[in-house]
Amino acid sequence: MKTHIAIGTVVGVSLIAAGIAVAAPAPLLLHSETGSALSYHIVFNGSFWNGEKRAFARDVQLTVLGDGKVRVVSSGPAHDDGVTAQGTLRKNGEIDAPNASDRVLSFNTIEQILSAAPPSLERGATWTTSVPMQFNQTDATVDLPVTVKVAADDANGVILQGTGAQTISTTYGGYPVPIDITVQFAMRITKHGFDRCDFAATELVHAGPQTQTLSWKWAMTPTAMTVGTTK
Repeated sequence: MKTHIAIGTVVGVSLIAAGIAVAAPAPLLLHSETGSALSYHIVFNGSFWNGEKRAFARDVQLTVLGDGKVRVVSSGPAHDDGVTAQGTLRKNGEIDAPNASDRVLSFNTIEQILSAAPPSLERGATWTTSVPMQFNQTDATVDLPVTVKVAADDANGVILQGTGAQTISTTYGGYPVPIDITVQFAMRITKHGFDRCDFAATELVHAGPQTQTLSWKWAMTPTAMTVGTTK
């Protein structure tokens, strides 16, 4: 039984900012103008059903093609890397990419968190939003409610921290299977914009004598960003 396919590293890392981002609004990760592009690096590590280990590093490049289309290119050492797909940029900033949903899951996670942020990111500010969680081996996701707070806002930048927990029910072999999900994350924003996100999740899968806890972590860092010009 496999309940999640995700995308990184450790939430508890030391987040040392390198710029100034005091009381700034949440930055856009990808602009809608033709030619806008974002490249990022993902590091992932997880333990899944029956202790199956999965770890990889991947680079993803997103390019806005116009008319709401986005090219998704991934590269890395994994056997299923070297993929080029096309998606659609939604009005809320997320990307719908049916043939590459796992390549943009971390991007969509960060976009959902930032798109719900208040007009300025000042220390002590809090808000509620959700993050997409993918289950089974389909593109379908469920929105997990999370609470986000601005933990730091000074000359070193802005640090966001968030947590969420929920019990959902799925099916396996025709039987209902409750799953207790918990997530935690930390995000750093500097004067240059989004700088890093560390995300960790656990799933306690209630499957009778086969009850197990699955866990995974990912870290995403941007490597390049270009704002294009609408033609």
